[in-house]
Amino acid sequence: LGERIIGVISIESELPNAFSEADERLTATLANQAASAIENARLYEAERKQHRMSDALRDALHAGALMSTSLDFETILDRLLETVKRIVPFAGGTMMFVDHEQRRVRITKMHGYKMLKKEMIEKISSYSFDLSTAENLRWMLDNKQPLVISDVRQYPGWVRIPESEFIRSWLGAPIIINGQVIALFSLDSTETNFFTEEHAELLQAFTGQASLALQNARLFDETAQRALEFASLYQTSSFLSTENELDSLLQNIVDNA
Repeated sequence: LGERIIGVISIESELPNAFSEADERLTATLANQAASAIENARLYEAERKQHRMSDALRDALHAGALMSTSLDFETILDRLLETVKRIVPFAGGTMMFVDHEQRRVRITKMHGYKMLKKEMIEKISSYSFDLSTAENLRWMLDNKQPLVISDVRQYPGWVRIPESEFIRSWLGAPIIINGQVIALFSLDSTETNFFTEEHAELLQAFTGQASLALQNARLFDETAQRALEFASLYQTSSFLSTENELDSLLQNIVDNA
């Protein structure tokens, strides 16, 4: 195709001198037509892929705008995983937060896992992973890129636990704030080779919305906490200026601590 060789047409015969120059010209013509057809099919598939990604990202951006109306941390985590499932299907998905001091990653929120019993879900939700042994998680922290594992049984660094035996393929992506990975999306599938690079691109594109939503929620929580502390100090100081009884004074300080 142009100057590029994208394939070869091979025609064989058991007879010597079976092909003429006319046959050669005909084969060349067929090869050129095949090259054009292949290129058109490639361009069509690329356009379809772009449309799918654009539609999915539009949905994600819309969901991100809705998330900005809620600053409750737990609600935002739920909505993040719900939105991810709309753009990247999964059997079960989790959000994990990174403890850089302890070098551990802890499961914070789960979504899906309809094939599991409630007690098993509760057990999984309490898990944390040591980054020195969880190779897939450590790789994402080091490289700040999504990771696809087509078959977890063939992945040497996969951490095997009884509750996750149903997992066959996996996709993860880091959520980055101010250049540091603070959380991870972890998506599970019961099918081998389920997740694709296209899924990874979509998930990576959505992590920007997730980062913004988490920052807003964290700032809101910090502001609310400071407001509560200020109100407590103000109440205590007001009491100090009017109360002369020691017992009442001490009790009020304890109540507002």
